[in-house]
Amino acid sequence: GWILALSAGTVVVNVSANFWLIPRFGPMGAAWAGVVAWGASALVFPWCAPGPAKSMLVWCGLAKSA
Repeated sequence: GWILALSAGTVVVNVSANFWLIPRFGPMGAAWAGVVAWGASALVFPWCAPGPAKSMLVWCGLAKSA
């Protein structure tokens, strides 16, 4: 469930950013749309996960492994 939601969110952000950035900046806009989408995937969407605090601690490398 969570991985599917993360992937779907990344796709939505990427397609939206492409529609907005490509007409304005061309290929450079497409590149930036990818950066924005993957940035959201890595830094924003984990806060929406079940147990977001633990998710972000693991992401930041602050949690000890089990």
